[in-house]
Parts: sequence; C-alpha cells; structure tokens
Amino acid sequence: MYALNDNTSPSPSGTRRPGTPWAYRRHLRAVANVRFAAGIFLTGLAAVMFAHGSYGWAVLPLAGAVAHFSLGYWQLVVARSAPRPRYLGR
Repeated sequence: MYALNDNTSPSPSGTRRPGTPWAYRRHLRAVANVRFAAGIFLTGLAAVMFAHGSYGWAVLPLAGAVAHFSLGYWQLVVARSAPRPRYLGR
C-alpha cells in the first residue's frame, strides 16, 4: 500500500557527541576526568557507609560511581576518536 521512503537517516552511532556542546568542544577530557573523580569520591563514600553498617544505603553511591566511571570511559573513547584541534599543532 505505502511506498518505502528512502529518505531515512541512518541510526546514530554510539560514539557521536550528544549532550551539552560546551563540554564536547575543547573540554571533553576534562569532563571525563571530573567524572572519574566523582566516581572515586562516591566509591569512598560507599566504603564509609559499608564500614558503618548501612549496607542497603551504600548501594546508591556505588550505583552512581558505576555510572560516572562508565560515562567517563565513554567520553574518553569519544575524545580519542575525535579529530585533533588545529590549535594544538602537530
């Protein structure tokens, strides 16, 4: 009944740059490093909560740490795949 439309766009790749544009222009590696620092802080907070015996509540900072580590790793992969800016030389 309906003709196929060939004007469809390809599905987005996992290494594209979504989100806030200011974070992805020049400061992508810095944003990833901040995510790693937040992940380390949340892991330490979870360790303190485990030491004080609140095991159920310690899962929340651990889940946040996992999210920060995985997003930070993903941002570093995107930063490495991006072309190098001209102002850096080489």
